[in-house]
Amino acid sequence: METLTAFRRFKPFAAFAVALVYVQMVLGSTVRATGSGEGCPDWPLCHGHWYPNFDMYSILEYAHRATAALVTFVCIAAIAWIAANPYLRRELGRLAAGIGTLLGIIITFGALTVFYDMPPAVVACHLVLAATLLMIWLTVYQRTAALAKEQAPEAPAPGWYLYVAPIAMAAIYVQLFLGALVSVSHAGYACPDFPTCYGMWLPPIVGNVGVQVIHRFGAYTVATCVLALIGLAEWQASARVRRLARVAALLVVVQIALGITTVLLQVPPLLSVTHLANGMLLFSTLYLTLYACAPVLWTSRKPVEGPMLPLKVRLNAYYKLTKPAIVMLVVLTGLPAILIATGGHPDLVMTIAALVGTSLAAGSSAVFNQYFERERDKVMRRTAARPIPAGIVSPDAARTFGIVLGVLAMIVLLVWTTPLAALIALGGLLFYGFFYTLVLKPASPQNIVVGGAAGASAPLICWAAATGTVGLPAWIMFAIIFLWTPPHFWALAIFRLEDYVAANIPMYPVVYGVSKTARWIVIYTLMMVPLTLLLVPLHAAGPIYLFSAIALGLGFLALAGAVLRTESKAAATKLFAYSIVYTLALFTALTIDAALGGPHMVPFMAASLR
Repeated sequence: METLTAFRRFKPFAAFAVALVYVQMVLGSTVRATGSGEGCPDWPLCHGHWYPNFDMYSILEYAHRATAALVTFVCIAAIAWIAANPYLRRELGRLAAGIGTLLGIIITFGALTVFYDMPPAVVACHLVLAATLLMIWLTVYQRTAALAKEQAPEAPAPGWYLYVAPIAMAAIYVQLFLGALVSVSHAGYACPDFPTCYGMWLPPIVGNVGVQVIHRFGAYTVATCVLALIGLAEWQASARVRRLARVAALLVVVQIALGITTVLLQVPPLLSVTHLANGMLLFSTLYLTLYACAPVLWTSRKPVEGPMLPLKVRLNAYYKLTKPAIVMLVVLTGLPAILIATGGHPDLVMTIAALVGTSLAAGSSAVFNQYFERERDKVMRRTAARPIPAGIVSPDAARTFGIVLGVLAMIVLLVWTTPLAALIALGGLLFYGFFYTLVLKPASPQNIVVGGAAGASAPLICWAAATGTVGLPAWIMFAIIFLWTPPHFWALAIFRLEDYVAANIPMYPVVYGVSKTARWIVIYTLMMVPLTLLLVPLHAAGPIYLFSAIALGLGFLALAGAVLRTESKAAATKLFAYSIVYTLALFTALTIDAALGGPHMVPFMAASLR
């Protein structure tokens, strides 16, 4: 009875906190839309006083700060309340810790928006963090309401719903960030017409036009996800999930209508604020839909079997989930693209951000790949010791980790590089982590041929990060990795043939045999090696790379020929090992060549594909 009483008393407080955070976000949008951010140029005072001047801008900014102070007080009070009550502490302790940590970060970002004249990237991050705080409070409320009624957690919704709902949440997260960038950078004025932009369906993805266009495509993505949720909910979800999905669909229609009207009327402040307010309702509804379809993911308490693993072991498991060897390869294939695109003189911050963002996106797609393949990984000797099948990391924790990495990747690329780089990285993440893993790999022996496009995207991302466009040499580097991928993975599939048979994965050697696979390995190698030399006549590489590409290519051809000649696992093992060395050495040589100056890059840069 004491447990019920504790949660029944805390429930209205949690509901008040949810409403207060929402109001605070709407006030923040009002400040941005009306340009009131400088209404109080100092912090925490306002023009040197604890009260505002009697003008609209000062009053709006002061109201925003006052509400922020109230949110802070409510969060601190909630943390103290939860800490003091053993029943609340047991069920809500981790959420309270998350509220406290996030609150400190949000306050820091809020101060930065004042001290540094509201830079767009900081304001956009501020909004995303506030949305995360709202999401945590929604979780607290949902959890409290269920415990106040002694409701047992429902079973997760079956089938594809659990895949689409997180994608919808990730899409709305990115869309919130883009919306804030549009608002603060005044990109809403960049495209005066709709649905085209200056009469073009796909204008150049540069500057404010690029931000506006990607924001529009983000809206289409969210709408598509909600449409999928509606169909799946009607088919396989509970009545509550169906209601929430319908509400989300209605809010999407309103949101798109508000967005179109805002563009056509040249972004009036009231419509901009209404657009954000409705967008946050949509965000909350999609999160509640996700929560309602699988509340057990937030509330279940599974007994811990055996001793708790040391922190070092758990951290190492999360590190392995990102497939660090692949991430290193991604960095190595992206760096020369930046050096060549900038003539060997890249901006340091942009370079670091491009490589970090690309690495985070690659790590996120690797986590999702292992999350979806966890059952197949259990039956393969090569993958049985991975963190999820080994039981070191739970599937739920892995999925959350993948989402966090993906969101961080988009933020880093959008803030410090270009929208085009973020768009390519997002496409690669979704293609490999979802489409390749869920659709291509289990269905077609051509899986790795098509799927290689995702692993080859690093040069495109990094070139776009440096220039806002994608040049011809970047496409050649993409093609080199694309053609390298089938021989690399088919060699692996030959010497791990039993694993793929046991996991029922239709790799090429499983379906067509080793002999035919070996022939195709040679064919792909014969296409790849000459292509590597094409960078030289394009003035994208010099003598160091040329000699390395010739020597390394001859070695690849020799080992591919040995696989064709012997059709043995030993030859396939050697080719697989060499293929890794080949890529590392080839792109290292290209990086050294570009860093040392190599040929001048000017002649070919005019031929960049825009």
